[in-house]
Amino acid sequence: MARRAASARPAEGERTVEVESLASSGDGVGRSPSGQVVFLPYTAPGERVKARVRDVRARWAKGDLVEILRPSPERVVPPCPVFGRCGGCTWQHLSYPAQLAAKERIVRDALERVGGFRRPVWGGTVRPIVGADPPWRYRNKAVVPVGGRPGRLVAGYFARGTHRIVPHDDCLIEDPRVARAVGWAVALLRATGVAPYDESTHTGLVRHVAARVSRLTGEVLVVLVLRTGRIPDEEGFARALVERVPELAGIVVNEEPERTNRIFGRRTRLLWGKPYLVEGLLGLRLRVSATSFLQVNVSQAERLFARALEYARTPPLAAGARVLDAYCGVGALALLFAREAPEGCDVLGLDVSREAVRDARANARAAGLPARFEAAPVETRLPELVAQGWRPDLVFLDPPRSGARPEALAAVLRSGCPRVVYVSCNPATLARDAARLAEGGLVLSELTPVDLFPQTAHVECVALFTREGTGSR
Repeated sequence: MARRAASARPAEGERTVEVESLASSGDGVGRSPSGQVVFLPYTAPGERVKARVRDVRARWAKGDLVEILRPSPERVVPPCPVFGRCGGCTWQHLSYPAQLAAKERIVRDALERVGGFRRPVWGGTVRPIVGADPPWRYRNKAVVPVGGRPGRLVAGYFARGTHRIVPHDDCLIEDPRVARAVGWAVALLRATGVAPYDESTHTGLVRHVAARVSRLTGEVLVVLVLRTGRIPDEEGFARALVERVPELAGIVVNEEPERTNRIFGRRTRLLWGKPYLVEGLLGLRLRVSATSFLQVNVSQAERLFARALEYARTPPLAAGARVLDAYCGVGALALLFAREAPEGCDVLGLDVSREAVRDARANARAAGLPARFEAAPVETRLPELVAQGWRPDLVFLDPPRSGARPEALAAVLRSGCPRVVYVSCNPATLARDAARLAEGGLVLSELTPVDLFPQTAHVECVALFTREGTGSR
C-alpha cells in the first residue's frame, strides 16, 4: 500500500490523519487514509486530526493542523501565549510524562534506524530517561535575535522554519532574570535609535542580545552581538542597564561582521563590569565567559555529568592513567574527573574555542586540580597526539550537535582506548558515531537519556562504550 500511495503522489489539500508517534523534529507522524505519511506539528500520538497537506514528496508530506477531531488524553493547554507561533518550543501541548516517553522512543529509534543497532544484538541497555523537576524556567542562558527598525526594535525567537521574529516579553522556559535582562537591554537599545541587523542586505548593527545567569551567585552577564562598531552612547547605555538590572555583573560586546548564521564572532570586548560569571556544578566552581559553552540547564547538567562520571569510574582507572576530555568547553568534565582521579593521572582537555580554554585553565588553577588544556581542533590535535604515542585510557566526547568528526573517532579507535564516555545533544549523530565506534571494536554498553530541554523535542544522552575483552562494565 505504501508503494502505491507513493507512486500516486497524492495532491495537496485537506485530509484526515491518524497520528501514530512523534519525530525527532517534534512533529507528529501520521498517516492519511491512503497510507501517505504526514508530518504535522503540534499534534500528539493517538489523535485523529484534519490537516492541510503541503510539500508533498514521493514517500511523505508535511502538513498543518486544521482541526483536532479526536484529542489525545496527553494533550494539555499550552501556558505560553505565543506557543504555536514562536519556534522556541514545540511540545507545550503535551503532558510532561508524554514528552519523556516520546524522547525515550526517539533515542531508541535513532539507535535502530541511524546506527543500525538491533536490541537483541547490540546488547546495550537504554536506562530510563532522567526528567527535570520542574520542567519550566530552566534555561540559564538566552540568545535572542533582534529585528524591527530603528526606534522600533523587537526581539524574540524565530517562527518555526523561518527567520521571522515573534516578539515576546517573557519566555516560560527561561530563568526570569534572563528574560528581564534581555528585555531591558532591548528597550534601552530601542531608545538609542540603533538599527537592527538585516541579513538580506547585510546592513544594520544589532544582531542578537544574549544573557546568562549563574545559579550559584545570581549574577547576570549580558552580551550585545553587533555586526561591527559601537552602539550610540555606550557608557550611557551601560549606566541605564546597571540601574535596571540589579543582578548585573557585566556587559560584553561581541562582533560578528560576516554573513553567517553563526551567533558569536571572534572579537569580544568588555563594556562594563566583568566578562564572565562563576557557576557551580557538582560542587565545582566554573568560570564561564561570554561566548564559552556550558549547558543551559545546570540542574540537569549535574545529573548528566554524574552519570558520565559513574560510567568513567567503573571499573576504576589505575594510577597514572591518561584521560582525554574532547570538546571540553570550560573544562567541566575534565575537572570533575580530575577531582577524584587516581594519583598521577594525566588529564587533558581539547577545545577549538580559545576563550573556553582560557576559562578551563583558570578553573583548574582556582580549584588546584591537575588538568591541562589546549586550544586546538579535536579532529587535528588528537590524531597528532596518537601518532606521537599518546594513548588515553579513557576518553570523554562531548561534541556539538553535528557529532564528532570522523578524524576524531578514527584517532580514538587507533589509540586502542578501552573506554569512551560520549555526551550528546543529538540522538541521530550519537547513533551514527556509535556505529562507527562499534565497527572499531568499542561496544555500546549503556546509555542514559537526560532531559535538559523540556517543552522541546531535544534530548541529551550520555553513553558508555567499552572495548570487548577489556573487562570493563
